Parts: sequence; C-alpha cells; structure tokens
Amino acid sequence: MYAGFKRAEQLGYTAAFLLGDFRYYKKFGFKPIKELKIENKTPFPEEHVLGCEIVQGSLKNISGYIENLG
Repeated sequence: MYAGFKRAEQLGYTAAFLLGDFRYYKKFGFKPIKELKIENKTPFPEEHVLGCEIVQGSLKNISGYIENLG
C-alpha cells in the first residue's frame, strides 16, 4: 500500500479513495469519507467508502462528494 501511495504521489495524486473494510484499511490511514467531510453518493454503505490523504493536509479544505468508485 505504501509503495502505491508513493507512486501515486509521484504521479501528482494527493489523496486516495477505496471501497473496503475500515477495520483493515485504517492501519494505512484511511477514514470513512464522512470524517473527511465528503458525501457518499455511491450505492455502497457509507462505512465502506474510505479516503486517505497521501499528502498530509490535502483534503483539509475540500468538500464535495463521491459518486463512482470504478
């Protein structure tokens, strides 16, 4: 996961989002998107739509929604 974050940052990405189990992905820094003040507009349960800052502070002043994870 960390190698993926490093590569994503090299490509200019500052955050990552995924569909998964928080109990597993929290060790990589993922949080439910509601904690990031991002709305879930996907058909998936909110507790499984997760986000993570690759660059610290990159989502601090961001608002919006996620409607597609594929």
